[in-house]
Amino acid sequence: MFSAHLRNKAFFNSLRVGLAFLPVAIFVSMFEFALPLGIEEIGNDVTLVGLFIGIAWIIVTILDLLSGDLADIIGKKRGTLLGLTLFMIFTFLFGLTTNIWILFFLMIFAYIGYDFFYIAVQGFVVSTSPKKYFNFAAEGFYPLWDFGFIFGPLLGAFLITSFGQNSIYFTSLIFCGIALIFGLFLPKPTKSNKKGIIEKKVSLHEFFVYLNYLFKKDFWLLLGSMSCAFWYMLMIIAIPLFFIVSEGDIWLSAFILTAFMIPIFLTDIIVNYVASSRNKRFILVCLGYTLAGVSLIAFFISNDNLVMAICAALSTFGFQTVWATFDIEAGLLAKKGKEAMTESAFFFSKNLGFDFAPFFFAIVVAFLGIKAPFVVFGLISLLFAVVFLLKHKQIVFK
Repeated sequence: MFSAHLRNKAFFNSLRVGLAFLPVAIFVSMFEFALPLGIEEIGNDVTLVGLFIGIAWIIVTILDLLSGDLADIIGKKRGTLLGLTLFMIFTFLFGLTTNIWILFFLMIFAYIGYDFFYIAVQGFVVSTSPKKYFNFAAEGFYPLWDFGFIFGPLLGAFLITSFGQNSIYFTSLIFCGIALIFGLFLPKPTKSNKKGIIEKKVSLHEFFVYLNYLFKKDFWLLLGSMSCAFWYMLMIIAIPLFFIVSEGDIWLSAFILTAFMIPIFLTDIIVNYVASSRNKRFILVCLGYTLAGVSLIAFFISNDNLVMAICAALSTFGFQTVWATFDIEAGLLAKKGKEAMTESAFFFSKNLGFDFAPFFFAIVVAFLGIKAPFVVFGLISLLFAVVFLLKHKQIVFK
């Protein structure tokens, strides 16, 4: 009976967080759809999209080294609201300029705000949930958060075709503003540092010590997280640009990206119930990489839009299975009082994937064509499947 109470508490606590920040997920999905199109339109160069986003993410990755520790110190709730406020302000400013260099600097600050928000909010979810039942907490937050991403591409296409590109950025005040109001009413997690925040300072050394601890404890988990972030960044750049450049159809681009997003929500629900043991999670990782790799290769081969939409969805189902599994493992690794720093460490790993993916896109497109990133990364995904298959489960999930 007591165990059931803790499971329910973990679920409903994280569900409240997911509901509060659902509008942010919707806006982020619109923003991710619009940003590559906006950069390509202003700069008139597809490779410029990869270079700009890649450089911006490298800067953010460096700053993220301190984000988790800072969120643990000032409080996860306060960090969540602060990061969201920064993200809202700088994305709104996107709509006030057509200068490519000003846009570049605004993008850096917007990413900083978003990363700090998401690191803090994940730490918030972990810290308000009994560690033993974090998988139940994951059932409340992650599926609801990812559900919001389904609406972004089509809603973004509607706003762009009806009111112009800048209308996307102006809606940040609405979506993020609503979430800020809801976030104010969330309860604060229990502080593990009863002496207060004054006696603790942000420590880069402490972060690297903790990162080294995680690296030794589960290197493959960090590497897997990086591969998932690489895949996601590559797809949200490659899919819209491929269909805009090759087909000239923003609605088709939005439709394919929506098909890409839908399994993210569905996979979270399935994985959180199925991945109940490390053995099952190991199997899911191998199967996920395989499905994603085959689907991306099929996407490259096909010339039928419906088939490509199905392949995009299947690749998401595969990779999101891997990602959701790794998120559960990350939550189980977190030490008490180090929840946000743990998320920051995994964000650092993921951000390496975010960093390299845009450059990968730019290089592959420049030499092999705009559709080539799909087949190249499909082969890499199959390689990951083989690597994880060859690693014994005790090595992969210690």
